Amino acid sequence: MKNKRIQMMAIDGLFIAILTIFTFTNLGFIVNGTVALTTIPIIVFIGGYLFGWKRGLIYGTAFGVLSLIRALTSANIDYFFINPLISVLPRAIFGLLAGLFGKMISKLPLKFSSWLIFIYVIVLSLLHAVMVLTMLGLFNPTIWPFFGAIIATNTVLETIIYVVSVPLIIAGVQPGIKRLNLN
Repeated sequence: MKNKRIQMMAIDGLFIAILTIFTFTNLGFIVNGTVALTTIPIIVFIGGYLFGWKRGLIYGTAFGVLSLIRALTSANIDYFFINPLISVLPRAIFGLLAGLFGKMISKLPLKFSSWLIFIYVIVLSLLHAVMVLTMLGLFNPTIWPFFGAIIATNTVLETIIYVVSVPLIIAGVQPGIKRLNLN
């Protein structure tokens, strides 16, 4: 039991380190002109799917807190993401849901889970975007006219990236995680 807790702490440290690296490099926020793609949810998807709601909540909250810190410390301070209701709350909820639904899907037979993982990624990706944009719109009403355009561009591109990468990464790491017998 103690050995499993130590292993899980090491995995948590690894995930949070990856989240931190992605947040403070161009890996997590790929900005190209007016389009800014966020790839950090890939890590939250994987952690939630493999380890369940507690880890999903931890990784989602870490994603939000790191976004808040990035907003505070970057050269171009992002004033709206300094608000934890915009930067942290939607990401914590996203992580929680990623863990709840991901774990449920991972326990299904392979013939079902291999298809449901795509639906899982698409639905939660859209939900994450809607939650963040809604909170942003509540505090910055000037975003409402652009809501649909942001969903149609950024969110669709991000979802495509997630749909391609998340199942492939999970398929690659899941056998090793199962061998650790952490659940």
